[in-house]
Amino acid sequence: MPIGPDEWETGRTAAADDSGSAVKDRLHEFLELNRGKAYTADELAKVYAREIAGDAIAGEDPAKNQLDAPDHTTFQRFLGRLSETVFRRSGTVDAALRELEAEGAIESKVVETSDGTRTYYRVRDAE
Repeated sequence: MPIGPDEWETGRTAAADDSGSAVKDRLHEFLELNRGKAYTADELAKVYAREIAGDAIAGEDPAKNQLDAPDHTTFQRFLGRLSETVFRRSGTVDAALRELEAEGAIESKVVETSDGTRTYYRVRDAE
C-alpha cells in the first residue's frame, strides 16, 4: 500500500496509530457475530489470522462447498505463515481482549476442560 508525503516525512503511517484499535474492533465484531459462543484467546488469534489471510471473518464457507485440497507443499507454506501471524498477533489479541473486557463489551470466565483450565471470552449480554 503506497504512503503519502506526510507519512513519509513523519516515518509513521496513520494505520500504525490505530492498529490496536483495529484488532479490537475486529475481535468485537467477530464476538458480536457469534453471540452465545465463547472462545479462548488462542482461538480468537487464529480467527484473526485467518481473516488477515483473506478468509471470511467467520472462517467458514456459507455455501458449505467442499474446496479442492491444495498441494501439500503449498499447504504447508500457508500453515507456516498462518502460524507466524497467529504468534505475532496473539499478544495484540490478548491486549485487545483485556481492553474490551475493561470497557464492559465482553466478559471472560475460567472454565475447567479436559486439558486443564482455560479462559474463554464472549460478548457481554445486554442487560
